[in-house]
Amino acid sequence: MAVAVAVDEPGLCPEGPHWDNRTGTLLYVDIDGQKVHRWNPVTRQKDTVAMDCMVGAVVPREAGGVVVAAGTKFTFLDFETRQLTDVATVDQHKPTNRFNDGKCDAAGRFWAANRRKVVSFEESRDGVPDGMCIDTDGKLWVAMFGTGQVLQVDPETGTHLRTVKVPADQTTSCCFGGPNLDILYVTTASVGLSAEEVQQKPLSGCVFQVTGLGARGTPGLCYNG
Repeated sequence: MAVAVAVDEPGLCPEGPHWDNRTGTLLYVDIDGQKVHRWNPVTRQKDTVAMDCMVGAVVPREAGGVVVAAGTKFTFLDFETRQLTDVATVDQHKPTNRFNDGKCDAAGRFWAANRRKVVSFEESRDGVPDGMCIDTDGKLWVAMFGTGQVLQVDPETGTHLRTVKVPADQTTSCCFGGPNLDILYVTTASVGLSAEEVQQKPLSGCVFQVTGLGARGTPGLCYNG
């Protein structure tokens, strides 16, 4: 197993990585930075579109481009033309609310959460469970915020199978990507860290790639619209 920096430009709160098989690129957002990113691992170039509010999630569209959950709006984004098209707004009576994470299901429907508490976890020495993904064996890979690690877990038994450590404590999410879906991309955050903490962990806010895991992910799903 090898851990390396993929995107070495630290963000405030990179989140929600999604490998786009069609373009061979990694999509992710920076919640507090209010940005949507598309990173090409071949050219090492990152394409960024700034939004006017916090951004919770991004997924590809079958029709081209991506759909973004930003603030309390669903917005279509075309990276080529930079055109943004708002398609729906929710929770208009809750101006301080916002979308957080979001993904598509097998029917192509985009599900995004508005941060209403569903399950409450007690903090542990392993950190706080944040974003996760699943491999082809049905095992979960869970980013543990606060401890700089991703845990592989068997959801059937609850068994902790192994740990992947990255040099940034605030691990936010992960996904499998690459041509063979065998690279684990891990997003991390720098928001809320003191200057001393950033000095100790200067790669906080970067995106990491983990190779040699012997695991493969399932293809990310697109919005059917």
